[in-house]
Amino acid sequence: MNKIKECWNCKYYRPFYTKGFCEFSKHKIGYCRDKNEIILDKHKSCDCWRNDSVIRNMRQVVAIKKIDEMQNCLVEIRQILAEEKQELQKPEISVVDYPDTNSLYKEYLSA
Repeated sequence: MNKIKECWNCKYYRPFYTKGFCEFSKHKIGYCRDKNEIILDKHKSCDCWRNDSVIRNMRQVVAIKKIDEMQNCLVEIRQILAEEKQELQKPEISVVDYPDTNSLYKEYLSA
């Protein structure tokens, strides 16, 4: 199987990203860690190109595993917060101090 020997598919290439409001945007330029230079055209090819498929697959497996772990943690946090919210919404049972009915009756008669 012939690999496309361009920078974007090389193990030394790292694309540049910029942080947006809710996302990271990948740019068409990047950095070559072997040559220590900025790559302005990711479709360029050079002599230092190396296959990245093993490293990329390993990164994907690790990333998926970590995302699953984080998802489990978020489910636990959601459950804790939901339980706390439910407890706060329960009406508190309070004992009402009723005044002495005899004294109220006496006040009523004296008026």
